[in-house]
Amino acid sequence: MSLHKNTIGWPIIAAIGVSIVVAGQFSGWNYGLAYGWLNMAVATAVMCVFYAGLLQCVSELSATWPSAGGLGTYVAMAFGERLGGFVSVAMAIALMACVGAVATFIVAYAASILPIDPLLLKVIVFTAVTLLHLRGARDALWLTLVVGLIAIATLLGFSAGVMPRFQASNLDIELGSLSLGGVIHAMPFALWLYVGVEQAITASEETRMPGRDISRGLVIALLVLTLTAFSVLLAAPGAGGVEAVAQAGDPLLAALGKANGDSAGFSMWIGLGALFGLLASFFSITYSASRQVYDLARGGFLPAGMAQVNTRGTPVFAVLAVAVAGFATSLIGPERVLLGVVLLFTSSYLLTICAFLRLRRTRSQEPRSYRTIGGNATAYLTLILSLTVLACSFKLDVLILVPIVVLFLLTSACRRWGRLSASQ
Repeated sequence: MSLHKNTIGWPIIAAIGVSIVVAGQFSGWNYGLAYGWLNMAVATAVMCVFYAGLLQCVSELSATWPSAGGLGTYVAMAFGERLGGFVSVAMAIALMACVGAVATFIVAYAASILPIDPLLLKVIVFTAVTLLHLRGARDALWLTLVVGLIAIATLLGFSAGVMPRFQASNLDIELGSLSLGGVIHAMPFALWLYVGVEQAITASEETRMPGRDISRGLVIALLVLTLTAFSVLLAAPGAGGVEAVAQAGDPLLAALGKANGDSAGFSMWIGLGALFGLLASFFSITYSASRQVYDLARGGFLPAGMAQVNTRGTPVFAVLAVAVAGFATSLIGPERVLLGVVLLFTSSYLLTICAFLRLRRTRSQEPRSYRTIGGNATAYLTLILSLTVLACSFKLDVLILVPIVVLFLLTSACRRWGRLSASQ
């Protein structure tokens, strides 16, 4: 069995992209407010420009060579299996870590509105979403579209609901509050408002018309996420105050605590909407992570059994592996997980842009059903920004690159082991 072909259109690509990211707009981004609202706003604008370029490049790559392996596939095509394997493994680990982080955010919001044990809630969520995937992700992807729309409505509804109580003084904008150091420190958290949207291309093998569906879906996802990102970034701290929102596990409800006082009905509506959005992210991230694990197994980096697909086109053992790893990650502090995820993503983005430029030169004769707007100029601008983002992610501390080196060595060892096993 293999993945189902020609079953997904651009609305589902957009829904996957939005729902992967939307969890980061309910929680996680707010940690960047510790470095000042203005610095966080500038960092978010830089991230918007960066992702606009990145999504153009990956749209061309995935339309030309559709693959469930995502970014790692194209790095391997350009630079060989070792670097490609590194990116694939990095993406798989990052996405599984995201699953755990989103589970933690789900519990944080649920604790404010539901009298339920956090550990029990995690078990229920992981079990329910895993069963949905095993039944067949394609059937549930339409549900993701609906729930994603609910999440967007919640974010915009929150922003509109608290704006009457907005006070510019809550943003703590003062002369000299904008600084290069502040923007650099806020950058990883601004990235969280968009991180992972490009992972919708892991569904490219299952799209009807990759040249149209991937590019259109990603552009719509980026526009929607930009609208909600800046709305929440302005509304939450503007209504609740930077200090109250900055360290909260449920920043929207933290803002409401100051902005709406005893308005329990509005808080309940926002809390339930946040849970829907987080669950949509949980489902979509699990989808993308399982496809990454499936592709790693298919490429020999994991045991071949991990690539087994059931009659519904679901990679069963890959889904189960993501659930187990995600649950374990959910037991770690979310801020530490967030920084690790950002580092893995940004290093992979840098290699992907380099791969895009190389493939444009070395495989220029292959027909492309979609071409990047702006061509190489867009790619070079994105490359410069990707270097900047990577530098900001590890804050110029070279020691934090040690895990990446270790990951690269493990990837090489796993691939060699896979080759030896295949030859015996």
